[in-house]
Amino acid sequence: MAIRSLPSFCRPCLNRSSMATNGTLRPTINKSSNGKRQCSFHINAPANKLIQMNCSVVSLKSPGAELAIYGGAEINVNPPVLNRIYTSRSNSMFLFSRVDNTDWFDCKWKTIPVPKTTEYQLCRDGTSTSPNGTIQRSADDTSIEPRMCMFAIIVSSDQRIQLMCSNVSLNSPGSYLQLVGVSDLDEDPPIENEIYLSNGTSIQLYSQFSNGDWFDCKWTSFSTSTTSAAPMTTSATSFFTLVGLEETSKTPSTTSAAISTTKGTTSAGQITSTATTRATIRSIQLPANPTCATFDPACGLVCGPLTSTGGVVQSLNFPADYVGSSDCIAVIGVSPGRGIQLTFTDFNLAPGDYVSVSDAQGDTIMRSTFGNQIKTSVLNTSTSQMTINLKGYSRNKSGPYNLQATFTAV
Repeated sequence: MAIRSLPSFCRPCLNRSSMATNGTLRPTINKSSNGKRQCSFHINAPANKLIQMNCSVVSLKSPGAELAIYGGAEINVNPPVLNRIYTSRSNSMFLFSRVDNTDWFDCKWKTIPVPKTTEYQLCRDGTSTSPNGTIQRSADDTSIEPRMCMFAIIVSSDQRIQLMCSNVSLNSPGSYLQLVGVSDLDEDPPIENEIYLSNGTSIQLYSQFSNGDWFDCKWTSFSTSTTSAAPMTTSATSFFTLVGLEETSKTPSTTSAAISTTKGTTSAGQITSTATTRATIRSIQLPANPTCATFDPACGLVCGPLTSTGGVVQSLNFPADYVGSSDCIAVIGVSPGRGIQLTFTDFNLAPGDYVSVSDAQGDTIMRSTFGNQIKTSVLNTSTSQMTINLKGYSRNKSGPYNLQATFTAV
């Protein structure tokens, strides 16, 4: 069984990507076999476009069947909720399926322009390059089951971000709101009305929430070429004035904020407030929570033992010969907000066999690499997932031919 793409006329599992502006993905039934086949399909749009996907049918009846969407504002989408619209964080999206001829799905995609707005909603929007704006949970989202989503604020290399959250109400079991990319954050959720400064050009918000939870965060940016940051306020009215969303004649009081850095104490400019406040720099180190999954015990890739920071992926029967005539996938992951470093410690493939590696957004990290001609043994991604694909066609081998790699959260 494979996936077919309409109207882009691709043959996924052979041709695994499409640049069409719209299309349909369905299983292609192979009535001669009841065995599962796992396939990946990449959708790539122009740089100024996003991708929206929704599935009108998801019927996964066979044991172990999977249908997952990667690269969207909502993460851990497996399987998709019927008729829910999933929007990509960038100009690419990745669909993974493992189905047999008792399963069926019907998913459609289209490309849309990057929205021009400063008012963003979690799960609907995944990325903003606006110098100021707001991000909040959508009041129109009536879903009962928990959702896990991320949102990234990205500014130019000469800018930094100031962010403040208000009305943080997370009452559902397991709900959270975490900031990544700020300094010295040790609270979850962020302290209401406290100002957080980015330690680089981006801040990411990760949240799991259910109906009834709420938060509202606002940000602005300032230039690093000046000695002081643009003023920010803990007053909602004054903050709206700052980011240009609302006008007000109120004049807040000001107080200086000193920021300790590794080189000493420097001035961060004026932090404005209706009361005396101090902007502290906070950061978080997320736990690694490494995972490894393969989808066929008889296939040529298996997961080794996991540690608190990473794990092992290796060929079946390692260090002896692996199984030939296999199309195997291992998906390794760590906590959202962490990246992965993958190191090949053994790379000896049979003639004609190859390995490729991609990240959570479907971008290729290592193109098809044959034999033992690996150019670099260490691969890195800033995303929280990697997919390792071993294509084995050789039946008559005089090995040993084997593969082993370790991965670590970074």
